[in-house]
Amino acid sequence: TGWLSRPRGALITALVLMVVLLPASFVGKERRLVAIHMQEANLGGWFLAGDAMAGQLPADATIALGPAGYIPFITGFQTWDFYGIIEPTIAHQKVKFTQGYAGHEKHDGDYIVSMRPDYILIGNVDITDEPRQGLIRPHIREFDIVRNKSFQAEYEQIYLPVKGGKYLNMFRRKR
Repeated sequence: TGWLSRPRGALITALVLMVVLLPASFVGKERRLVAIHMQEANLGGWFLAGDAMAGQLPADATIALGPAGYIPFITGFQTWDFYGIIEPTIAHQKVKFTQGYAGHEKHDGDYIVSMRPDYILIGNVDITDEPRQGLIRPHIREFDIVRNKSFQAEYEQIYLPVKGGKYLNMFRRKR
């Protein structure tokens, strides 16, 4: 029970969890989710969006989005995450899981909009060859955001140019 037992116990626990949970990342629904996230359309879009936002938006900007990883990391912006990966208020919700994708079923659009982020990314990350003329198509878990009356009144759709001559379509809170 000395100083050596705690680190050894933590290491053993981490190894057991890795052995138990890692195989799920390589089979079934979870494997498909990993494959989808690693596709150029997602991963590449996240890199393009994060780099553009970091270079073009004010340093004190606040954002709300689904893919809470590279974009908050590279921008350093205060971030609200739609799915509760980094947002405790959403993470601690009790929900009935239907799709089976860990970390992708919890959401609370009213809460996200109430935080009044400066920018909201809908549709995971919407990168197009030309600025989007119509509305960004939301994912099913984002319907509660786009249906929110405050979102509809207080946000406008904009775009930022990104590398490769493409555009990031997003929403900005009106000033």
